[in-house]
Amino acid sequence: MPDFFVPRSGRTERQVLQRVVPAGPDGSELLYWRSRNEPPGPPRLSTDTYINLFHQSRWRHLTGLTDFALELSGNGPGLVRLFSLSGSGGVPAPCGARRLGRESPRAFLPLKQEADFFFFDWTPDDDRAAPPSAEYTAERRPGPAAGPRLALVVTTFEREADVRLTADSYARARRDYLEIRDLTHLYVVNNQAADAAKLAGLAAEGITLINNPRNTGGAGGFDRGAREAVAAGIYSHVLFMDDDIVVQAEAWLRSLALLANLKPRYAAQVVGGGMFVRERPTRCHALLEGLNKRALPQMVAGRRDLADLAGVLDLLNLSDPDFGRPDSPTIPPEAPIRPYAAWWYCVIPIRNFREHGYPLPVFFRGDDQEFGVRIGRKVLSLNGICVWHPDFETLGKKSPLRVYLGFRNQAIYSTLHFKHWRLYAGLRFLRSFPRLLAANDYEGAAVVLRAFADYQVFGRIQGDGPEILARLAEGRAAWPNTVLEESRAGPPLKIPLKKKGRLWPLAAVWLTLGGGLIPGPLFHRGPILADLLQIRGKFPARLVAYPEDPSIKAFKRALAIRLSLAGIGRFFTFLVTGNRIARELRSLLASVKSGDERPKQ
Repeated sequence: MPDFFVPRSGRTERQVLQRVVPAGPDGSELLYWRSRNEPPGPPRLSTDTYINLFHQSRWRHLTGLTDFALELSGNGPGLVRLFSLSGSGGVPAPCGARRLGRESPRAFLPLKQEADFFFFDWTPDDDRAAPPSAEYTAERRPGPAAGPRLALVVTTFEREADVRLTADSYARARRDYLEIRDLTHLYVVNNQAADAAKLAGLAAEGITLINNPRNTGGAGGFDRGAREAVAAGIYSHVLFMDDDIVVQAEAWLRSLALLANLKPRYAAQVVGGGMFVRERPTRCHALLEGLNKRALPQMVAGRRDLADLAGVLDLLNLSDPDFGRPDSPTIPPEAPIRPYAAWWYCVIPIRNFREHGYPLPVFFRGDDQEFGVRIGRKVLSLNGICVWHPDFETLGKKSPLRVYLGFRNQAIYSTLHFKHWRLYAGLRFLRSFPRLLAANDYEGAAVVLRAFADYQVFGRIQGDGPEILARLAEGRAAWPNTVLEESRAGPPLKIPLKKKGRLWPLAAVWLTLGGGLIPGPLFHRGPILADLLQIRGKFPARLVAYPEDPSIKAFKRALAIRLSLAGIGRFFTFLVTGNRIARELRSLLASVKSGDERPKQ
């Protein structure tokens, strides 16, 4: 069996940890190189960027490796200068320099200092000299040469063009890199049976196409792929990826190199990839996320532009792989933040499926959060392990299906994994439902009501995509919106989300049954109603079912009363049957954790 991770120099006693990547998606140039003009000579290029910085302290912490070096292969004459950099920034410290040319086309620069980061810059002798090929390497440890084995799993539904791009990228990487050819395999799980013939051409060497007979959503697709990987018996890890991402081979290669060298105490932890926005390629949406003590998602590191070095350092300094618990192999339930790795790029050791089971059948949204909290593992991250994902604002984030799944699934995982789940699930309904009533958004309120009702029976009745969509359509048809011009409609109430001490308007909506008990003349006098129930300021557009429609939805007294009464009845059902709800959900979780590793058809 050949040695893997061998550098360009051919030194088999060393291994490549990280390659310097020349370019990425259009518009992402500042994630790779920075150009500094120094007249009269050609511009100087620097690798003090998110993709190409070498995070030495993180590699040392996670792997125990110490003998690091920068290896260069020249593509033209010029000067290379190596620098070290503290995590807090400051002035980079020079660590050495080499001139590359025809007489000395290669260079080996040991990273002797203990520093957080290293990078190099390149000053060509003329405009024709391209930057050198560069690799950060370490001494190879004695041990098996096989390395980790990684099963890549992509779930797709009616995204033929996107999934073909992913499959094509993977096929090219197999041709270019021995490690990807011999250590990985791609499983594409197709949830649209009607597309089976169109996607048949994806199946090739190293790529397996699995056609699900029904649409089980992302959670069901990842469940099927994970079971296939576990049943194969040859993989050490499974990598979940979205079907609409842009991913470079270097992300897979760095993941493999990290997995091959992890300290034993990190062997069971997951590796998470950062998500960048395809429409704004230098903006990192998320690197690390978690759930707080109220079972709500909380950003740990993300939401910043990484075009400048200061943003890169700030982000990487926030991504503590131990989450403040270096001596604990897991994150306990009482932790203030319980991390999870989002499934746009998440590497999971096979042992976690055997010990904790497979994804819950929640269709999509929150499946990665529930699984991450269930296994209680830390999330390891490295710069350069990342993907570019479409902006969520372009994916119908406010669509009824996403609102439904977001509410229902959060209630499910809070019930399963949080002590005060009754409080969290109940308060969320008591707050979300009246906000939609106050906006005269009856269809939106009906979606939340349907989600709350389905959560209460989810332990017995899950449903796949067509069943969920049918239930949503039925509920929205029963409680339709009527859209009128602003001059003909009463103004909707405006209840902000995050201002403390503003619960009384929500209570007023409940007590007046969605405004249905307010006398008509009073309701249509906007200033009086504003003083009585309304909080001045713009109503959060993301709580309105159709934010792209600027007109105001008309108040419908009878509909508001009936919908409010239905909400009150559903809430009291939740109070009375809470123990049964929790018992059935835990029984469902036990069946998911049963250890049945046969792929589900």
